[in-house]
Amino acid sequence: MIVDDDLTKKGLRVQGVPVRGTISDIPELVRKYHIVEIIIAITTLKGERLNEVINLCNSTHCRVRMLSDPQAVDANGKPVVAG
Repeated sequence: MIVDDDLTKKGLRVQGVPVRGTISDIPELVRKYHIVEIIIAITTLKGERLNEVINLCNSTHCRVRMLSDPQAVDANGKPVVAG
């Protein structure tokens, strides 16, 4: 699933993946859907806001990884992530 702070996207699908809420909804979504891994794929996040998002994700005790480049894929077509 995807989260996006653009409220007009909630309930829509992005490349077939449902948008379930906003960044602040992450802890609730982790509990509701038993999520074990979070991939941060917002390449425009920088500085303090990026740290806030990372801290929020870490507070869920999920594995947290960063998508280094949304266009980067491995030989199997899977996204390349750090961590």
